[in-house]
Amino acid sequence: MTTQQFSPVHENRIRSDIRTMLEIHVLEALPLREACRRAGVRYTKNASQAKFTKSGKTYVAQLKRRRKVIVEFGVDEPSMTTLMELRDTARKAGSFVAAVRAHELCVRVASNSDKKRTGNHKAVDVMTREEMIAELQELELRARGDIVDTTEDPLVAELRESMGAS
Repeated sequence: MTTQQFSPVHENRIRSDIRTMLEIHVLEALPLREACRRAGVRYTKNASQAKFTKSGKTYVAQLKRRRKVIVEFGVDEPSMTTLMELRDTARKAGSFVAAVRAHELCVRVASNSDKKRTGNHKAVDVMTREEMIAELQELELRARGDIVDTTEDPLVAELRESMGAS
């Protein structure tokens, strides 16, 4: 049996309120004082210096990569940061085919993310009362965790097919 060791730069090493402050500071591009105020943290030397600690620097770098994805594609999808890094690395190495393929995957993930967010549900103004009640009950069950979404992501299905697995 193996034991799992935590890295000293793991994001759990940062207090949750400081993590929230860093997210507001980086993702919304606000000054530290304003980010502290919004996160409910008193602006002190410790709070303002959190982003300069070893774990803080790593977390801020991760947030900056997330912000780059949000700015470029308009979605907050964690897997996109890796795809964008692959794209940029391939472009720098001169492998333009791989860079284009990685960019195509980025666009597909972004479009799938938009579909997940909007869903394939009817608009509320054309739904009947019974359909609205059923929709609300389904949302309530999902929120409680009683119902599990079993729909497979199209990208995962395509990858599974390309690998020959069924």
